[in-house]
Amino acid sequence: MAYQLSSLSVDARSSSINCLAFSAEGKFFFSGSEDGTLKPWGFQNDGFGQESKKFSVESVAISKDGKLVCSTSENNIKLWDIQGTLLSTMEGHTESVRGVAFSPDGKLICSGSWDNTVRLWRVLTGETIKIFHENTDQVTSVAFSPTGQLFCSGSSDGNVQVWNAETREAVYFLSSHMRYYERAITAMAFSPNGELLCTASCDWTLTLWFLTKMFCGLTLKGHSFHVTCVAFSPDGELICSGGKDMKVILWDLTGRPLYKFRCGDCFVNCVAFSPTNGTILVGSNDGVIRRWANPRAFYSPRTKYLFEHFLGGKMQTFNGEVLGEIWKKLPQDLHPMIAGYFRLEDVVKK
Repeated sequence: MAYQLSSLSVDARSSSINCLAFSAEGKFFFSGSEDGTLKPWGFQNDGFGQESKKFSVESVAISKDGKLVCSTSENNIKLWDIQGTLLSTMEGHTESVRGVAFSPDGKLICSGSWDNTVRLWRVLTGETIKIFHENTDQVTSVAFSPTGQLFCSGSSDGNVQVWNAETREAVYFLSSHMRYYERAITAMAFSPNGELLCTASCDWTLTLWFLTKMFCGLTLKGHSFHVTCVAFSPDGELICSGGKDMKVILWDLTGRPLYKFRCGDCFVNCVAFSPTNGTILVGSNDGVIRRWANPRAFYSPRTKYLFEHFLGGKMQTFNGEVLGEIWKKLPQDLHPMIAGYFRLEDVVKK
């Protein structure tokens, strides 16, 4: 069944949304919460998460074919089929598992833990293929490149370790997040073509690594507190980030912050781009998933003119009052064109 954002219902319960993951076709997504709930959106299934209610769900990933879901709780990794059947529990890490990712072919899982290690697992058997000890601090995030050639980890010391997925040997060591003790990497994401890697950090910045240019880093500055999450748009031309400054920022690939939106009075824990229409989902610690519909609309010539005309060409932090004033000034024939572009407060609860 095709996933429709407008069909999501509201639940009165509230628990911090820690992670979000879209299926490759954009038909559904999963959210993981502090109360241990792993929830599918886009189809009805209450079987997920019943094995993990004791511990917070820290990370979630969906295989490219959409048939398998992987989640992490405490020291364990759980593998589910799409019907909600628990297939296996992968044990071996000795501290909290903070990141998990499928290889593009769905045969491998990469995990990173606060025990300072990264592990590769064989999906079919649930066994550990190799343990990587190159990290010297807690591993906070992992990612597989879309090509499947590389996988990487970020750690609390602000460093990135990159491995060759075929030889399973370390090939690059990257370091740029160096704001004293606030330098932990919190999240990372590859661009769709695998040529860029973006890392988010507690040093209030993101670093964009150009993998085809000897990993030269570009620093993205715009947040005013810890950056907690990052995602690329489906075409790879935009980057979305969120942080503990309660803001979501949209960037271009030159490192220029294009627009900022305030996410109420709550921390932003995770962001995810729909792979089909570019809609952005934002998960926060108030247990709400917010939708930012069609951010690409900001870049049409006519919309650009409107913002330059009504906002003086400056980047703005929007809230309901500001948007209301903008709406009053706009000609009525333009209302349908931009009606869907300011929906950060169009929310659904878990």
